[in-house]
Amino acid sequence: MPALPLTDPPDEDAGAATADRYRFQYCCAAARLLAAIAAGVECEVICEWHEDFLVISSDGNVEAVSVKHRDDGSPAWTIATLGGQAGNLRRLLDTFQRANGQIHCCFETNRASNAADLNSADTPKRGAAREDLAQRLDATREELDEFLERLTISRVPDRADIINTYADRYAAPALDRLGISGLEPSRAVRIAYELITEASTERLSTAAAVTVLAAAPADRRTVVQAEVLKARCVNDDDVAAALQEAARELVPRLPTLEGEAPEETSMSKKLRAGGLGESVVDTAKRRRTGWFAHRAQYRDIPYRQEELDSLQEWVQDQANLAESFALDTGALPYGRAMHSDLLARLHDAATVPDGTRPEDRHPTLLTGAAYQLTDDCTVWFSPSEEVPGLDA
Repeated sequence: MPALPLTDPPDEDAGAATADRYRFQYCCAAARLLAAIAAGVECEVICEWHEDFLVISSDGNVEAVSVKHRDDGSPAWTIATLGGQAGNLRRLLDTFQRANGQIHCCFETNRASNAADLNSADTPKRGAAREDLAQRLDATREELDEFLERLTISRVPDRADIINTYADRYAAPALDRLGISGLEPSRAVRIAYELITEASTERLSTAAAVTVLAAAPADRRTVVQAEVLKARCVNDDDVAAALQEAARELVPRLPTLEGEAPEETSMSKKLRAGGLGESVVDTAKRRRTGWFAHRAQYRDIPYRQEELDSLQEWVQDQANLAESFALDTGALPYGRAMHSDLLARLHDAATVPDGTRPEDRHPTLLTGAAYQLTDDCTVWFSPSEEVPGLDA
C-alpha cells in the first residue's frame, strides 16, 4: 500500500462497527474497483477510514469519498443542506485539511444538486454562494475555495438500481477485460461488494492478532493501527482474483476430476516400444489423468483453454527437440534417451514460457501434457511401425 497523508486513525471510527447500515456506500466503493479493472489500471480502496472510503489511484493520488443516499421524494441538494447535518460537508472539509489539502474529495449521492452557483461563471453569483457555504461550514473563504477546487459532487444510482446499473456500466467491461465468460455481471458487483463489506468490519484476522502479540508491548498500539489499516484495504487485484475464483466454481466438474481420464488408446504401447518400463508407464497414466483433470476445470473459460492450448504446443516443441536429440545420439531404441531429455526440459523452470500461470507450470502437469500428446499420436518414442497393434 502506498504512503498516505491519512495514515493516522480517524478520531471517530464507528462506521466499521455498524457496517450493515452502509450497503449503498459499499456498492459505490465496489464500482471504483470494477471500473479500474475495466480500464486496466491499478486502484485501491480503504474502507471506513476518515470518510466512507478512500480511493488510491495508480498515480498515487488519494480521494476521500463521502456517500449520501436520500430516499425517494427527498429534494435536491442545496447549499443549505450540503452545509448542514444532512450533507455534512464540514466533515469532508476536515478530512481535506487534515491531509494538508493534498487529496481530492468526492461527494457521491443519488440525488441531484442545486448548488451549481458554487462554480458559476458569474463572479458575483459564485462569490455569494461560496460566502454562504463558508459560513455554514464555519470556514474562511480561502479555506473553502481551496476545498472546492478539489471537490467533485457526483451523481450515483438509487439504492434499488445501483447493482444493475453498475453491472452494465463497470462489471460487464471488467469481466470482458479479464476474459471471464459465464459469470453474471450482477454477480460480479456482489462479489466486489462482499469484499468491501468484509474490509469494513472492525476485526483483526488471526494472523494479524499473532503479529500484534509478537510485537514489543510498547509497539503494540502502532502495530494494531497498521494491521487495522491493512485489513481495511481492497484493491483491483483482490477483486480480479475473486472473480476468477467465482468463474472457476461455475465450471461443471467432469467425472475425470473424481475418477479416471478417458481410457488411453496407445500411450502405453508407444512408451514400451521406445524401451521404457512399467514404472514409467504407470507414472504416465497418473500424470496424463492429472493433466486432463487440470484442463477440465477450465473447459468453459475460453481464454484459459487458449492458454493451455498454447502451453501444450510448447510441450510438443520440447518433445520434438528431445526426439531430435535422441536420434542424433544413435541410441536404439531411442525412446529412453528421448524420454530422459524431455523430462529434463520440462523440469527446467527457466525454459517455461514467460507469463505461464503458476498453477499451469508444475513439471508433473507438463509431463502429463506430454503423455496426453503421446496418446494423441503427436509424440512418439519409437518409429510408428514398431508399435504393436497400431495402424499409424
